[in-house]
Amino acid sequence: MKPLRFLALLGLAAVAALPVAAQQVTVVDMTPKSMSSESNDDSEPNLAIDPATPSNMAASAFTPDPNQTAKGSIYLSIDGGMTWTLKPVLPASVGVCINAFCDITLRFAGTSGRLYLSTLTSDANNNVTYLLNRFDNIFVGPAAPVLIHKIAGMFPDTPDQPYIQATTVLGGDGVAQDRVFVGLNDARTVSAPRTATVDVNLNAGAATPAASVPRQVDAGMPSTPPGRDGSSIRTAIHPQGVIYAAFYSPLSTGSANIMVVRDDHWGAGASPFTDLKTASTPGVAVVSATPYSANEALLGGQKVGRSQISIAVDPNKAGSVWLAWGDASGTAPITLHLRHSTDGGATWGSSDLRAVSSATNPAVAVNSTGQVGFLYQQFKPISGTDGFFLTQVDLSNDEFATPPTTLVLSAAQNDKILNAKNQIGDYDHMMAVGKDFFGVFSADNAPDKSNFPNVDKLVFQREHDAHALYPDSNHTFPVGRSVDSFFFHLAMVTPDNDFFVRDWTDGSGHDLGLEPSTHPVFYTSSDVWNELTNVSGSPSAANAPVPSDPQPGANFAFVRVGRKAIPGAADVPVTAHFLYSDFGAGMAYTNAIGGTPPILTFQATDNELTLPDGQGYEWTLPATHSSHICMAVEIESPLDPFAKPDLNLNVPGWPTLDTAVLYDNNKAQRNIIYPPMKSGSKAHYYALVRNAAPTPRSVCLRLDSPADAMSRLGTVQIDACGLATTAYRSGATVCLPGMAAGEVRALSVTLAPPAKFLGQEPPLAFTEVTVPGAAGKPRDGFAFAPLVTTVESAARGNLVFQAAVFGRLAALYNDSLAASLAAKTRGLLQSSTISAAQYATFLKGQGPYLSRLTTLVPRSTSTCAPTPGGDLDRLLGAIQGGDPAAITPAHSDFLQTLDIAITLSQIAVNGPGQ
Repeated sequence: MKPLRFLALLGLAAVAALPVAAQQVTVVDMTPKSMSSESNDDSEPNLAIDPATPSNMAASAFTPDPNQTAKGSIYLSIDGGMTWTLKPVLPASVGVCINAFCDITLRFAGTSGRLYLSTLTSDANNNVTYLLNRFDNIFVGPAAPVLIHKIAGMFPDTPDQPYIQATTVLGGDGVAQDRVFVGLNDARTVSAPRTATVDVNLNAGAATPAASVPRQVDAGMPSTPPGRDGSSIRTAIHPQGVIYAAFYSPLSTGSANIMVVRDDHWGAGASPFTDLKTASTPGVAVVSATPYSANEALLGGQKVGRSQISIAVDPNKAGSVWLAWGDASGTAPITLHLRHSTDGGATWGSSDLRAVSSATNPAVAVNSTGQVGFLYQQFKPISGTDGFFLTQVDLSNDEFATPPTTLVLSAAQNDKILNAKNQIGDYDHMMAVGKDFFGVFSADNAPDKSNFPNVDKLVFQREHDAHALYPDSNHTFPVGRSVDSFFFHLAMVTPDNDFFVRDWTDGSGHDLGLEPSTHPVFYTSSDVWNELTNVSGSPSAANAPVPSDPQPGANFAFVRVGRKAIPGAADVPVTAHFLYSDFGAGMAYTNAIGGTPPILTFQATDNELTLPDGQGYEWTLPATHSSHICMAVEIESPLDPFAKPDLNLNVPGWPTLDTAVLYDNNKAQRNIIYPPMKSGSKAHYYALVRNAAPTPRSVCLRLDSPADAMSRLGTVQIDACGLATTAYRSGATVCLPGMAAGEVRALSVTLAPPAKFLGQEPPLAFTEVTVPGAAGKPRDGFAFAPLVTTVESAARGNLVFQAAVFGRLAALYNDSLAASLAAKTRGLLQSSTISAAQYATFLKGQGPYLSRLTTLVPRSTSTCAPTPGGDLDRLLGAIQGGDPAAITPAHSDFLQTLDIAITLSQIAVNGPGQ
C-alpha cells in the first residue's frame, strides 16, 4: 500500500501549516548520487551548521564509507544543505559496534569555523573509546583532526551517547575562545554511580588544547540497580555563559527523576553546575519518579528507552528554558512531554504543554524571535504490526498557549523498521540559526511525494523517479527501500523576505544579517548613522560612514538594509524607524521625531539598498539635548517585523538580558562618537553610565578594544565617581560601585594619542556587563573614537560643538548672552576655511563671557558631577597665551565638561532622556 492511503486514515489532510508566506519547508535526502545503490540503515543523524557561514554544514549518521576504507565518514554541504557529499574523517569501529561509529555527534563553534566531533568507537576486544576531536577546516584537504579528549571503557561499562554543543565567546574574558560541552553517560566503573557527566572544555580552539574536564552532574543517584543514569545527558548553551544539562536520574529500574542542572559561569569554578538547587542539593526534578522505560522497550519495531530527552534555551532570555522527555511503564508505548521554565529551571509547572503518545526522538529548539520548534517521530499503527512513523514539527509563537502549527516532514511506511530494532536510531536533531529551524531525521527513503505532505521543496540526490529508487542513471532496475538520513530547513521568513540592517561593517568586511551577531563590539560600526546634510556619505562595502553628531534643528538619519536572497518578491516595502538616546550605557532610547518613517522599496533583483542622497530621514534634535547621542534603527517589512520589545523607551539588555539587538537582525545601534582631536594633544571625553536596574548595584564595564590597538595608543585614563583612576587595559572590567536605582554618573576618559595616529580613529570600547570577570554577561555598550587631526580641523570641530552647547544653554535658560555667542559661532562657521589664527582671535573675543555661561548651570548637589571651572581656567590661560595648538585641546575639554554638566543638571531635575 502507498503511504498516501494512510494519511486519510489519520486525518493528516487537515494538518494545519503556517501561512505560505511565513515559512518554507525543504527536505533533502542526504544520500549522495554516487551512493544510489546503497541500502544501509543510515540512522541516528546529527547536524552542525557554521553560524558565521550558515551555508557550510556537516552531518553524521551511521553511514559507512562507500570506499570501504577503515574510516568513519560524515556528510558535508557548502550550499545550505541542498547537496551533500561524504568524507571519511576518523578511524572506524570493529567489535561490538557494527557501524562506523558506535555514536557520533558534531558541532561548529560560534564564529571560528572549527568543527568538533564527539565519537564512540570500539575495538576487537570490546573496548569502547570516547574521543573529542577538532577539525580546523573540514572542507579543505584531508582535514587532519586535533585530539582534545579521550577515555575508554570495557563493554558494557563504557561511556555512552556523547552529545556535543559548542560556541565561541563573543566578548570579555575568554573572547574568541571556543567552548565545548559534551553530555555523556560515563558508565565506566571508575565513574559510577554518578554517571551523568558534562565534559567541559573552555578553550578547545587553542593550538594545543587542554583535555576536557569531566563534571559529574547527578548529585543524588543511588548505587543500587540500575547503577547508572539514563543514556542521554543533553546540554544547552546560552551565549552569556549559562549552561543547562538534563538527564534521567533513576530511583529504581522502573522509575526516574527528570533532572535539570545549571551553571551560570561557563561550567567553570570549584563547584560547577550547582547554580540551580532544590534546598541545598544541586539540580531540580522537573518530574519525580516518572515511569522509566527499559532499554529494550519497543515502539513498533523501534527500540526506545533512556534516550528520550532534549533541552533548549531561548537565545534572548537565559532564564527561558524548554525541556522534552519521554516516559513509559515497562513495555507500554512511550509518551513524550514538553514543558517550559521561565525562571532558569527553578519551576516547570505541573502540566504538559505538549504530550505526544507513541512517539520517540524528541528535539526542541528556540529561534531568535522566541518561536519554539518541537520535533518528534510518532508511531502510527495501521493493523497488527503494520504501521509507519510520522516525523513532525510543532511550531508555536506563543509558548504553546494556543494549539501549535504541526508540519509533517515524513509519513512513509516503515515496514523495514518494523522488522528490526533501532532502525531510525536513538535520536534526531533540530537547531535554530537566526529565525530559521534546521534539523535531521532518519526515515524510510521511498521517494513518493505523498510521503512528505507539508514539504514545499523535496530533494533526492540519489537516482529515483516518482515512486522508486535506482542504482544508476539508466534506472535499469529498482533498489529496495531502506533507511536514509534527511536534512530539513524550515525558513520561517523566506530568504527573499528576510531583510536586515548590518550589525557591523568595518575594514574586515561586513556581516550578512547573522543572528546572533558574530561581532563582539557590534555597537561601533553598524549601518545606521546621522548626517548634518541630506547626503548619505557614500557607504562602502567595507566601511559604514563616520556619523556626524546631530545639531539642534534638522538632521538626517540614514540606514543600509540587506536582503538574504535574490531574486525575490518585487515592490517589498521596508520601513525604517530611527531612535536616539543619551550617549553611554543604560540609557533608554526614544523615537527620533520627524516626518513619516522612510520606506526602502526592494525590487526583485535588489539585495541591498541605502537611503539615498536627498531621502534621509529628517529629524529634529531638541535644542535642549546634548549632541552626543547613540543612534538606533528598527526595520520591518510585511513578512519580517522586528522582534519585540520595541527599543522606544527601553534600554537594550533591560529589564532582562534580552540582547535584543544582538539577536534580531532587524535592529542595529551605533553607540559611538568621533570628536575631532588635535594630533599630539591630550583631551578628555564623557559618557553617561546609568544603573537601569530597580535596585542598587555596582555597574561594571568591560574594556573591549583590541589589545594591539591599545598598545599603540598609549596610556588611557578612566575616571568616574566611586572609581579610582585607572588605566584602560583590554579585557579588564571596571565597576562604578554603589549606584542607586536609576542613578546616572559621568565616566571620563583621558587620552593623548601619538602624532602617528593623524587621520585615524582609535576606538575605546566599553561594554556593560552584569558582573566583573568571566561570569560577566554583556548588556549594552558605547565607544569613543577621537578623530586625530590637524589644529585647523580640530578647531572647526570645537566650534561646531560650541554652537550646539551654547545654543543648548540659551534654550534651557532663555539666556540672551548664550544665544548671542552661539549665533556668532555659527556665523564664523559659515566660512569655508578658518585659520588657526582666526580661531584664536575669535575665542579671545569670547573669553570674557565664558565664565558667565558656566553660572547658568545649577551646581549639582552630587560630588560626582564634573564642573567646568577648572577646565575654564585652563582655557582662559591658553587663550591668553595665544597658541592655537594649546587653545584647541583646552577648548575641547571645557566644552565637553560644560556639556556633561548641563546633562547631569537636567537629569537631576527631569530624569534621563530629557
